Amino acid sequence: MFWDKLSDEQRVRFDAADTASAREAKPSGAPDAGQICQAQAQAAYAWPAVLVGRRVRPNPAQRASLEALQKTLFGMAMYLRGACPNGATSKPVARLDAAMRRLDGMIYAVIAIAPALDDFYGQLSDEQKARFNSIDRAST
Repeated sequence: MFWDKLSDEQRVRFDAADTASAREAKPSGAPDAGQICQAQAQAAYAWPAVLVGRRVRPNPAQRASLEALQKTLFGMAMYLRGACPNGATSKPVARLDAAMRRLDGMIYAVIAIAPALDDFYGQLSDEQKARFNSIDRAST
């Protein structure tokens, strides 16, 4: 690994140069990675289950599947919040590790949500699918 091959002096110089360039590159008031990650995790809580229920008008079996999907979404939102960095990291390797944890978390969440979404969507009639597909972010 690159970092392991550096001497202590090289690591200090590398960190100092990176910290200075990060300060220059980040505009004042711009959100950091932790804030962006928290906002992305929060978006899962905003999934419009009530609107989906009104538009799709599910039968009892479909309603149970929709509730299971909602429960899975909430669980993955909590999981993603836990994968967010706790604070700003100044070291490049630490930032890379944090980004890798976030990506791993997102991949895990997608893998966990997909079966619940497939189950719900697979139970819908063609007419219900058309109504479900017509829901956009503007209407939520």
